[in-house]
Amino acid sequence: MQLKRREALRGLRKLGTIEQGGNHEKCRVIVDGKKIATFPIPSNDDYNDTLVHFVASPLCLDKHAFSDVCDCTKDKQWYRDHLAREGKL
Repeated sequence: MQLKRREALRGLRKLGTIEQGGNHEKCRVIVDGKKIATFPIPSNDDYNDTLVHFVASPLCLDKHAFSDVCDCTKDKQWYRDHLAREGKL
């Protein structure tokens, strides 16, 4: 699986906020007042399987679900429902 950085950032912006923190951009995801994840965003232009997994895993998503979020086929409401099903909310 390959994603461009701009595609990954689009997906992350749908789920949370992107902040500049020190030397790295960080993503912070808060859903219904509960912090789901805070993690650094890789600066690579192309995200291979390893980087997609690195970004998707703290969000409690698999690579394919994260790709669907980036492709705009899944939205924040779907993500909220997913977290509820997984017992994370």
